[in-house]
Amino acid sequence: MTRKKGLSRQRIHTVHGKYRFIAPEWADAIARSCLGNLDEWSFFDAGKGLVGEPHEKNHVFRVNTDKGRVIFKRYRTGSSWRYFMRRGRAAGEWAGLAALNKIGIPVPELIGLGEDRQFGRLVVGYLIIRELESAMDLTTFAREVWSAMKPPEKQAVLTEIRSRLFGLVKRAHDNHLFHRDLTWNNILVQKEHDGYRLWFIDCPRFKNRRIGRSHLQMVELSCLAKVALNMLTVTERYRSLLIFLDGDRAKTRKIFREITSRHAGNALNRTRKSTPKEA
Repeated sequence: MTRKKGLSRQRIHTVHGKYRFIAPEWADAIARSCLGNLDEWSFFDAGKGLVGEPHEKNHVFRVNTDKGRVIFKRYRTGSSWRYFMRRGRAAGEWAGLAALNKIGIPVPELIGLGEDRQFGRLVVGYLIIRELESAMDLTTFAREVWSAMKPPEKQAVLTEIRSRLFGLVKRAHDNHLFHRDLTWNNILVQKEHDGYRLWFIDCPRFKNRRIGRSHLQMVELSCLAKVALNMLTVTERYRSLLIFLDGDRAKTRKIFREITSRHAGNALNRTRKSTPKEA
């Protein structure tokens, strides 16, 4: 098993065997926690399970350390050769969060990364990040907190969060970075004394791409619009997109129609699949 001092730039971190990396400032805290035996990560089942049952491939655990709670993610590939000599979900998420953090977009603190491979085939990937204990995802915030606010405060909070969110998305796109799963569930909201702070999480399919950016931008905007269809009026959705596109009304109308058409088509397909055929 290799324990390197830092992460290389290569897409995979070991060809055969076990790779483990712990950020130096977290090494002692992880060693004293129930994650301390790095060889046993594949069998880890302590902590509080957040996602995944014993028979499932992917698991997410909340684990206590003496430096605070961390999130331990384990991604199994089973017998799949999909990630043969290719970056897996854990390494992809680490790379994505690190790239976003580098350009000033808030992300959880990166703590640990691991891979188990057999002759190039990824068997299990591991990721450890710090838990944002006082944050909630944007969907939960909108439904449980924002929707209960009085009209003046409600509009002010919408304006603030919308401005912050689109500012972060624009910064990412201007730097050729694409989350590729930017749903409201993957955006965390944290109340601070002077307003709200947003964090991006869960980006295992992250891309750094200079070519084909318009398609990826449309995918990200469509992800953001999915929940907004039920939470915001047509006017607010259009106004949000107009702000994102720096007031370019012609481009806003074009993209707004494309996003609306995309979601209408998806809804129609879901209806057709759920409607039983007549005998």
